[in-house]
Amino acid sequence: MNAVTDFIENLRNNLVTAVAVFLIVVILLGYLAFSITSILPQWRLRSELIPQVASAELQVTQAAQSSNTSISTLRAQIESAPTRLVQTASSIMVSDTREAQILDNLYQYADANGVAVAGLQVQSAPSTTENELYSIRQFRVEVSGPLPQLLAFLANVRETQLPGFVLTNVSINQQTLTDVLVMDVYLYTSSHVDVALAPTLAAPSESEVVAPAATPTSESTAAAAGNGRYEVRRGDTLLSVSLQHNVSLSALKSANGLSDNTIFPGQELLIP
Repeated sequence: MNAVTDFIENLRNNLVTAVAVFLIVVILLGYLAFSITSILPQWRLRSELIPQVASAELQVTQAAQSSNTSISTLRAQIESAPTRLVQTASSIMVSDTREAQILDNLYQYADANGVAVAGLQVQSAPSTTENELYSIRQFRVEVSGPLPQLLAFLANVRETQLPGFVLTNVSINQQTLTDVLVMDVYLYTSSHVDVALAPTLAAPSESEVVAPAATPTSESTAAAAGNGRYEVRRGDTLLSVSLQHNVSLSALKSANGLSDNTIFPGQELLIP
């Protein structure tokens, strides 16, 4: 009886142990199956994505650096654009403030070489580009005198050294009493020209030096008054008045005792 009881007791203990071992094995197999089906594929996928993520981060970093470089380059170009514009304009054009002086110099060259400017006519109004960077004006100049003096006058026009001053259509008509030199002058002017950067004229020779105009006396003023008077209208400039009456700018200023080119509507000018 005791043997049977012991056998049953041992069987019961072994069965509990066996069931416990079986459950442990089943749980382990479950974990293993879960790892194989879920964790391992995700681990492999993560391992494959790590190089791709690193490559993407590198591309983003390079793109950011390239963008920063482009922005810096663009900013530098924008900041230097005005300077480059002034430098370019100063090297190929004439300051618009020098237009009147350049035309008046033609009269001085004529006086210095014993010839006379018979006519200086505006051939075209200022032709301005759409962005107003520069303008073009054309003048027809006629100079009368002996042929040798006309050639000397032409050789002494030092403004041909300026890149924005162009002489063209030069011809000499030999006539009975006097010869006539005809030429077209093109002026390429711009308000962006920096006089300090613009090319300068070579120093004139002794034969080109013109004595400064004398201060008008009462006698010269009276003589000028006898030649005519002109009342300044709105829109007139001293240059336009001198061209209209075919007199040099310096002569007009001298006759009226002007120290600069400033005139105003209603002002009465003496025409020499």
